[in-house]
Amino acid sequence: MPDERDESPRDEDIERFDHSFVVCKVCGFEYYDELDACPKCHREDGIDAEGFPWWIVIAASLAAGGLILVFVL
Repeated sequence: MPDERDESPRDEDIERFDHSFVVCKVCGFEYYDELDACPKCHREDGIDAEGFPWWIVIAASLAAGGLILVFVL
């Protein structure tokens, strides 16, 4: 007698387990799309891969240092 079991997944199972994966913009790790942040680097998906531009920090520091020098000297 042949085995007549239905091996296809049920609709409930497809709905429950059919989720996508995303690739982290920062470290490239592939993770479950329902997570709020990458489990490897802990960055949230809304954060740009470049992060905060480092040249703005340097320019602001130099400008602040220049102003302090002007007022002190």
